[in-house]
Amino acid sequence: MKNRFVPYLILAAAALFYFCANLQKVLVPGATFNELQSLFQLDAASVTRFGAAFFYTYAILQLVAGPLADRFSGAKVIAFAGGFLVLGSLGSALTLSPLILLICRILTAAGAAMVYLSLIQHAGSFLGEKLPLYLGVIFIIGYSGSVAGTTPFVAGVRHFGYVKMMAATGTFVLAIYLLYLAIYATSSMPAPERGKPFPIKGWSGAFSLHNILIFILTSLPFAVTYAFLTIIGKKFLEDYVELSPLAAGNALLAMSITAAVNGFFAAWVLKLLKGRKLPILWYTAAGTLLVQITLAIAICLNFRAAWLFCLLSVAMASTANTAPVYVAYLRERNDADQFATVVGISNAVAYLLTAIMGTLCGNLLDVFPPRLVDGVKIYSQNAYLLMFSIFAAIAAIAVLLLTIVTIQDLREKK
Repeated sequence: MKNRFVPYLILAAAALFYFCANLQKVLVPGATFNELQSLFQLDAASVTRFGAAFFYTYAILQLVAGPLADRFSGAKVIAFAGGFLVLGSLGSALTLSPLILLICRILTAAGAAMVYLSLIQHAGSFLGEKLPLYLGVIFIIGYSGSVAGTTPFVAGVRHFGYVKMMAATGTFVLAIYLLYLAIYATSSMPAPERGKPFPIKGWSGAFSLHNILIFILTSLPFAVTYAFLTIIGKKFLEDYVELSPLAAGNALLAMSITAAVNGFFAAWVLKLLKGRKLPILWYTAAGTLLVQITLAIAICLNFRAAWLFCLLSVAMASTANTAPVYVAYLRERNDADQFATVVGISNAVAYLLTAIMGTLCGNLLDVFPPRLVDGVKIYSQNAYLLMFSIFAAIAAIAVLLLTIVTIQDLREKK
């Protein structure tokens, strides 16, 4: 194998593993909310706890994944940590108790957390200015995992059942992991030369005021959208809009496709704008705010047209996935040897907020007692109005913070 092709082959295999990580993110409880309620007799807060546990673990380990990738190389970290993703994915098919499933979701998150940042570090180590474009392609592959976890998975659950589909998914993740190990084993890539695994300089520089503002303002729209896509969206479309499980899955399928394509589209628009990133960030923050306000108004007016809510779901997805843009933004404003660390902190904030949002969703829904229909808990108009009103307020904070960042950037240019 020629050495110049090795980094690209490893990147391709890592992108497939990133597909698996994204697939696992949306399955529990996003695609299986009602199944989990029926299986374990749980309320909404308890079901959303599975998603929250995944994202809390994912968020915390981002703080470890970045420095590890900077120190030991992203390729090596994926080779080691991928085993956790496999174990958690296979174990999630077990239905012994909610506790077992919770532990398996934590294991799954531990493996998935290492994939994204390690992939970013590996790509950043040799792609240079081509990084945003390649990331756009990688995100299309990765987010296709979320696509597979919507309508295809929901249809599979209806036909084969929860346990068989989760077991089949775990087996698929194992196959991809073995493929990655086979490619990695044929390579001989030296680890990057670094100082300590967790350099103090990297951490202190990462927490500049400007970085903190970017972390939060890009994370809030992502958290709102991802909580909808992976935790509560399917349930909302079934309860309020009264879509069938398969139709609700189709709406999330459209969201996932939009999010996947938008990563590449954002990189393309960035090129058209000659590297100007703030207009795209404005689209993210202001677009998310507009969608959440529209959702809240429609629910307040008791408007239930399926076409509107499906359209708003897709619009929401188009605003959230601009990762190639803000990753490139962070790459410009930070030292190369702390790049993965900084992106890791950014990711940690995003998924920590997603976990908080998931927990919040369950608690807000339980404020208003649900009605029981054929053994399924249906949540009320008031519950969803409260939820989307809070989402709109969160998106407004992102707009405020982006205003501050824009003023700071304009002053620097002067």
